[in-house]
Amino acid sequence: MAILNSLKYSIVKGGKPVSDLLIRELSRVKDPDLIKQVYESMEPWWIKSIRPFDRTVQDLFEQELEKRETPYINVNDNVNDNDNDNEDSYHDSYHDSSEEVIINETEDISYVSIVSYLNEKCGTRYFPTTRKTKDLIKARWNEGFRAEDFYKVIDIKAKDWLKNEEMSKYLRPETLFGTKFESYLNQPTVKTHKEIQTEKILRNSEMGKEKFGNAEYEFLALEEGE
Repeated sequence: MAILNSLKYSIVKGGKPVSDLLIRELSRVKDPDLIKQVYESMEPWWIKSIRPFDRTVQDLFEQELEKRETPYINVNDNVNDNDNDNEDSYHDSYHDSSEEVIINETEDISYVSIVSYLNEKCGTRYFPTTRKTKDLIKARWNEGFRAEDFYKVIDIKAKDWLKNEEMSKYLRPETLFGTKFESYLNQPTVKTHKEIQTEKILRNSEMGKEKFGNAEYEFLALEEGE
């Protein structure tokens, strides 16, 4: 049995002991649907709450749901996006630029397509509904970057890190979409030997076609002259 709104009143003070206790208690719940029900019931409260620890509690629930591969719907995405445009984020990346571009409230941020592209490109299983991931994407979006910029960063760093056992673990939202996002976006790309060879083959192929075309034209001209 889950008491859906009990966390409003049972947790009034944060800290590591409380976090550890909540992690332990969540891990003991056998049915993930109960965790999901509590999450979706508490979400409107978390959105409106000004208590810092409520954000931590929400993150712990999301982490547990993702660990169990239980999809959940952030039913108040639009409310959250509009209500918090001018609030200070707990994440440092909100303070990286003093001249942020204010987005149009009616413009949809491409959370799903960006995270789906990351998962497809890197073989990961991140959720577009995770609070931290959304905050990072929104911070960059507010700075004026758009979906194509995210795709490019993912492509660049996947090329750099995907086959590197030590670095592949950094193909994650907190690294890719964090404070170094613009640096990654403008990173000079070095072509691999295979890419260089492929370009040479294609270039030679085009030159061959052009030479063949010229020779054929000259041959036809000679025939006509006869």
